[in-house]
Amino acid sequence: MRKILGENQTEFWRRFGVSQSSGSRFEQGLPLPASLQILIHLYLDGRVTDHDLSLAMAKVEVACD
Repeated sequence: MRKILGENQTEFWRRFGVSQSSGSRFEQGLPLPASLQILIHLYLDGRVTDHDLSLAMAKVEVACD
C-alpha cells in the first residue's frame, strides 16, 4: 500500500506512530498489531485523515513529556 501511495517508509509509517525500522519489519512479514491494522484500514477508508493522526500524535507527545 505504501508503494501505491508513492511514499517512503519513513513518511508512511510515521503518520501511524511507527518508526521506519519497525515499518520495515512489518513489510518483511512481522505481523501488524490488531490496533495498527484497524488504524490503517480506517485511514485507507478515509475515516481517519492525516490531520486526525497529526492531532493524535501531538497529544501523545505532550502526554509523554
